[in-house]
Amino acid sequence: MEDRCRFLHPPQFPLVDDLLVSGNLTRPAQRMPPVPRPSIPQEIQLCDLTEDVAEQLRETEIKQLKKRFPKDQLIVQERSDGKVTYYRPFDLKEVDIMVSFPDSYPLEIFTLNIPLDQDLPPVMSRCVQEASLEWLQAKHATNQLRGKVELLFRPFLRWLDRSLERLFTEGARQLKKDIDLEKAGLQFIPYQELRATVCEQSEHDPSFDPASDGTAATGADDGKLEKTGGERTVDGGKRLHSGCEEEPPQQPQEEASHLVENIKISDPRRGTEVKVLGLRLGENTATVVAEKITVCLQCNRCKVTADLFLTGRTACTAQCEKCSASINAAFRPCMLHHYSDVLGYLDLRNVAPADLVLQDCELMVGCLSCSQECPVQNVSYGQTKEFNCEHCHTKLSILAESIRFQYIQPRVDKSGSSAVNSKMIRDPAVQKGKPLPEKGTCKHYKQSHRWLRFPCCGRAYPCDGCHDEDQDHPMELATRMICGYCAKEQPYGNGKPCISCGSMMTRGTRTSHWEGGLGCRSKVKMNSFFFSVPFAVVDLLGEKMPVMHQYKIQPDKQPTLTMMATSLLIALYNHIFFVLPAVMISMFILPAPTLPHEAPTLYEVFVSGLALLLLFDTQYYIWHFIHHKHAQLYRSIHAIHHEYMAPFSWSTEQLSVPELMTVGLWSNQNPIFLKCHPLTTWCVTVFSIWMSVEDHIGYDLPWTLNRLVPFGLLGGAPAHDMHHQKPSSNYAPFFSHWDIIFGTSVPLKKKKKTPKKMVTTKSNSL
Repeated sequence: MEDRCRFLHPPQFPLVDDLLVSGNLTRPAQRMPPVPRPSIPQEIQLCDLTEDVAEQLRETEIKQLKKRFPKDQLIVQERSDGKVTYYRPFDLKEVDIMVSFPDSYPLEIFTLNIPLDQDLPPVMSRCVQEASLEWLQAKHATNQLRGKVELLFRPFLRWLDRSLERLFTEGARQLKKDIDLEKAGLQFIPYQELRATVCEQSEHDPSFDPASDGTAATGADDGKLEKTGGERTVDGGKRLHSGCEEEPPQQPQEEASHLVENIKISDPRRGTEVKVLGLRLGENTATVVAEKITVCLQCNRCKVTADLFLTGRTACTAQCEKCSASINAAFRPCMLHHYSDVLGYLDLRNVAPADLVLQDCELMVGCLSCSQECPVQNVSYGQTKEFNCEHCHTKLSILAESIRFQYIQPRVDKSGSSAVNSKMIRDPAVQKGKPLPEKGTCKHYKQSHRWLRFPCCGRAYPCDGCHDEDQDHPMELATRMICGYCAKEQPYGNGKPCISCGSMMTRGTRTSHWEGGLGCRSKVKMNSFFFSVPFAVVDLLGEKMPVMHQYKIQPDKQPTLTMMATSLLIALYNHIFFVLPAVMISMFILPAPTLPHEAPTLYEVFVSGLALLLLFDTQYYIWHFIHHKHAQLYRSIHAIHHEYMAPFSWSTEQLSVPELMTVGLWSNQNPIFLKCHPLTTWCVTVFSIWMSVEDHIGYDLPWTLNRLVPFGLLGGAPAHDMHHQKPSSNYAPFFSHWDIIFGTSVPLKKKKKTPKKMVTTKSNSL
C-alpha cells in the first residue's frame, strides 16, 4: 500500500538516547556580562569646554564620518600642512561635499563647500551651500544662546537628507530663471563673484574705478546683480559708488571691500507692512511664522469690507460682491522673533486693509529648546496664549496687543529723463493716530465713537447690532475696543476716556476729572485778588442777597468758605514761590525799558490791544484744546482748574505752575513781538485780568461785557460756566469765533433751582 501511495513518506529513524555518559558531560560556558558601549559626548556646556575636550570632540566627529561612509565613497587626502581632507564623491544620484573641521571645532562651525566641477549645475550647488551654511549658523547661534556646544555634523546630515529635495527644487527654479534671462540677453552675477572680481582688479590696478566700467548691474531679489549694457547701478538706478576716489591709493583692499559693503542684497521692503504692536514672546519661544492669515479688506470703490484668506504660497484673486471690482492680494510672510515684530507684507490691488483677524490665523511657532516648530491657532488680541511644544513639551507663550498696517512708498527712480505717472495706492483704512471711518459710529449708535472687538470671532464692529447683522453665531461680550478718534486698541472700559488721546468715546459719562476747562489768563503783571473780592463777598452772602442771587448760573451749587480758602492758598503759593522769583530775575537780567515821550492815540491803543487779545486768544485755544485731548497732559497740568464744576471768583487763580508760567510767558512776549506801546500793554493787562475774573464769577449779570458787546463775540461767564459743565466745549478764553469755526461752541442752559420738598413714604403692613 505504501509503495502505491503518491505522497512522500520520510524515513523513520530510531530514537536517539538523550542520556549521555557522565564522563562526556561538559560544563556550560559562563555567560559574560555585556560590556557597556562607550558613550560618545554629543554636546557639552560651553563653560566646561577646554582645548583637550574640543580636540576630543573633533576627533570623534571625524571618526564618525569615516565609519558612516564606505571606503570606496570616501577619499582621504593628506595636505601639505599635515591636515587631512575627506571627500565623499557623488554622481547625480551623488553630490560632492567638502567639509573642513577647523582646529577650534566645535567652538566654531565646520566649513562646507560644494565643488562646481561636477554634474550638478552651479546655481543648484550655490543654493544648497547657502542654505546649509544658514542652517549651521542658526543652529550654532541657538546653542550659544543656550550656553552649550554640540557636534553638528550628524544633525546636519539628517537635516540635509530631509531638505535635499526642497533645496534642489529651489535651485531648479533659479536655474530656470537664469536660463530665461540668458535667452533675453541678460546675465546674473553672484555677489561672491563680483566681490572677488573687484578685489582682484583693485590689487592689480589701484586706480581702478568700477563706476567707469561699461557694465551695469541692477539689484535682484535673491541677492544677485543683473548685468546689461550701460552704466553700473544698483536698486533701480542708484549709482554704485566706491571708496577709491575718497580713500588714499595705498589701500586698494579697503576700497574694494568698501565698495562691496555698499551693495544692498536684501529684499527691499515693499507693499503694506503688517506689524504686531505689543508683541511679547515667552522665554522659550524662538520664532513665529504665519502660514495662513485672515485679512479684512475694504474695497477702494464702494467701501465694502470682506474677509479674505491668504497664504504665503499663492496669490489670491477675487471680485467685490457689490461693485464687481477686481481684487488682487498676496501675502509675503516674515519671521517674528524677539527683535522683529513684522508679521509680513501684503501686496494689494484695488483694496485697503482694515483689520487682521488674528483668531483665525494659523501660526507656526519655533521652540528654542528642541528647534522644532508646532502649529498654533486661536490667538486673541491682548490675551497671552500659553501652550506646550508638541515635541519637547516646553511651555511657550505669545502676546499681541494690536496690529498696524503701514503702506511703504516705493522708491522713485530719479535718474530717468521722464517720470512715469503711477496710480496712487490708498493707505490702510485704519491707521493709528487717525480717526476710524465715521469716527467709529454706526447707524445704530451715533454717539458711540469706538469699535468693539468680540472674542467670539475676533473681529471688530461698531456695536453688537453690526456684529449680529454680519455674523451668524451668538455674540460674546467684547473685551477690547478701538478708539474712534485715534484708532488706539485698548482693553474695554465703559465710561473711561481713551488711554491715548483722552477723548470720551461715549456720551453722557462722568469721570473724576472733567475733560475740559478754560483756565485763566494773564497772572504775571497784576494780581486778580482785588477784582475777586467783591464777588467773593457775594458768594458768601448767597441767598441773603436776592438782588444778586437771581443771576446765579448754577443756583444749586454755592461755594463754601473752605473752597474759597483752598483756591486762595494755591494762588498765594504760586505767586510767592514762582511768580515773584520770576519777576525779580527778569528785573535783574532784562534791561530797563525806555518809555517813549508820546502816548499812543486811542486808535492805536484799540488796534494794538485788539491784536494782543486775538493773538492770546488763538494761543490759548490751541494750548487748551491739546491739554483736553491728551489725557496725560490734562491730568498733570490742567486738571487742578476743573476741581469744581461750578466756578467762582477765586477759582480764577487755581492753576498749576506750568500753566501759570505758560500764560505769563505769552503775556510778556506778545507785546514785544507786536511792538506795542507800554501804555497799551498795561491797558490790555487790566482788561484781560478783569475778563478772567468775570468769566469765573458764576453770575450772568446784565452789565457784563459779554452782554454789552453785540453778536455774542465775547463768551463771558455763561460760556465758561458751560465749559465747566461740559468740558468738551467753549475752549476760547475771550472771544467765541474759534469755537464757532471748529464746532466747539455750546450755548448755556441755565438751571433753575428746584425747591426742596418733603417726601414721605407709606409702608403697607401685610
